[in-house]
Amino acid sequence: MTKSEIYKNQELGRLIQYGYDLHKRDFKACSRLPFLRFSIGGFFDDGKIHKNGGMFGDVIFANHTDEYALISLVIMRDLSEDPLRPVFIQTTTNNYFPHFYRLINNPETKFLEHDDDFDELEEDNQINIFIDCLEFLGFRKEDILKVINNQMTAREAYQNVAPEEYKNRQWICYYRKFYEFDGNVAIDGKYSGLRIDNFPFPFTEQPILDCSKVGTGSICFGLNKKRVKLINVNSNSKSIHFTDLRCAIIDEVIDASKVGISGTRFGEQKVINLDSSLDKYLERDIALAYTDNEKENKKKKINIMCNGSSTNAIIEGLSDGAMGIGLFRDESVLENNPEIVSELLDIINYRNWRCYDDDPIYNKVYNAIYNNTSKIYSIAEDKKVIFRLSDIKVSELSINHPIEVDDEFYQEYRGADALYKMDGVFDSEVKAIIDAAKEKKKTAYILIPYFIACSDFKGIKLLVEEISKKENYDDVKIGAMIENVESANLADDIAEIADFISIGTNDLTESVLNKKRSIDDSDFSILNEDVKKYIRKIVHRVKAIRDIPINICGEHANNIENLEFYLSLDIDTITCNSSLVPSYINIISCGEGNKTLIKTDEIV
Repeated sequence: MTKSEIYKNQELGRLIQYGYDLHKRDFKACSRLPFLRFSIGGFFDDGKIHKNGGMFGDVIFANHTDEYALISLVIMRDLSEDPLRPVFIQTTTNNYFPHFYRLINNPETKFLEHDDDFDELEEDNQINIFIDCLEFLGFRKEDILKVINNQMTAREAYQNVAPEEYKNRQWICYYRKFYEFDGNVAIDGKYSGLRIDNFPFPFTEQPILDCSKVGTGSICFGLNKKRVKLINVNSNSKSIHFTDLRCAIIDEVIDASKVGISGTRFGEQKVINLDSSLDKYLERDIALAYTDNEKENKKKKINIMCNGSSTNAIIEGLSDGAMGIGLFRDESVLENNPEIVSELLDIINYRNWRCYDDDPIYNKVYNAIYNNTSKIYSIAEDKKVIFRLSDIKVSELSINHPIEVDDEFYQEYRGADALYKMDGVFDSEVKAIIDAAKEKKKTAYILIPYFIACSDFKGIKLLVEEISKKENYDDVKIGAMIENVESANLADDIAEIADFISIGTNDLTESVLNKKRSIDDSDFSILNEDVKKYIRKIVHRVKAIRDIPINICGEHANNIENLEFYLSLDIDTITCNSSLVPSYINIISCGEGNKTLIKTDEIV
């Protein structure tokens, strides 16, 4: 092991931090230890001669950034003939690269200066001195050597020697503040104003913030991708003050008589003891919460619509009583046209998604979509038809075509992202749907596919509205396809601007379970309990904000075993394969469609 390799070993840097952890309470309490000031150099501020065997530790923030701190330890040990030649070891909390050298006390300036003689020692001697210092901090030599040789982590070495009550303690520095944890439970630190999705928790377990010990008011939970949980909420009157709790995990009932809820935006939490009048609270803030005023909704009949997989399927479904076509995927029209696919792949692969004003593909897309839309409107007559804009998946688009898409970068774009990228193709598709609706005097129901952020849906919706104005046709309804965890968590925001919602169970299952769709996997035919929780979440969040139509579609809508669950929800339609339409209608007509109140403990 060379000194340069030591300097690159991040676990040794972490071991230095844990060395500080072992002694930081002593450092704070023991005034006889030297205090090192960092300026041009450092000096012992009390002017005393410190005895052999002392040590000093401190953590300071670097001047040029807020994101990390310097952890510095000075070891006073009989490592040379002069015991006042301490060894200085240091690391930072951003990269944990260790550093060490020896200091000499200049009697004239009283500054601690770098000891050039140390650099003249053999590397093995320098490394042995470093190891001796780590051992002096309390680590076992055999563990230190294992950390050096990547056979043990710094945390394991720390836990071998730490007092029992501190074995699970660890802390991090983040933006000039310190945060301490006992295992995965936060026990010190102020989280006010922090974006929790970006917070670097130093463990992989679910983070728990104890509101009785840490500052939690005004936290920015965002999508709460790390599933942060709050406990002991009612113990602190400011625990959720001005906090967006929509994605926060809170198991306990929130008592509004014990905690301030001014400016608090609730999710699916249970809240009791609200003031008799809710006028002082914004309706939007408490809309998603379950309160003492919750009432069971009335029975509601759910309508059945059929998939638009083919002309024959549409005719069959409508003739069997379907109320309309709940989902026609526009990309199927484009994918069945080899000429269009070839040009699309050319644009994606060789032109980096760039379209030109005179691209011939625009007319080809317009004609293909217009002809198909007109045909379906004619078949549907007065029935409702929902056209989902093309959800272009590059990998699937290229399967049966000779042009290879070899850059994974291109595979990432789909749904709303792809529509943005190929705006001219998107414009042609939307214009074709609206023109056909205008000619047939139909309401144009346009569904925006896969998106992550609410801003993406809003942006595409505005573009659709601009096209409808240009075409001088305002009978257009624009819906959102919610089919991933991110958009599910934003369902209430989406409901404020969408005309209707479709829940795409195929991609939602992939997103919730984090696995690819497979026909052999029962989770993609029978609803998994985790997926059910997210569907409940979507329905609750949408209906709490606006009573707009909610449609269920995807393969899970084609399994009768899932029907009882759907009938318990406050949804409006289920879109299934045409062959299932008579059975589904028969079940609903027999009175199976009672709506039940969603319980708090059933929601994530």
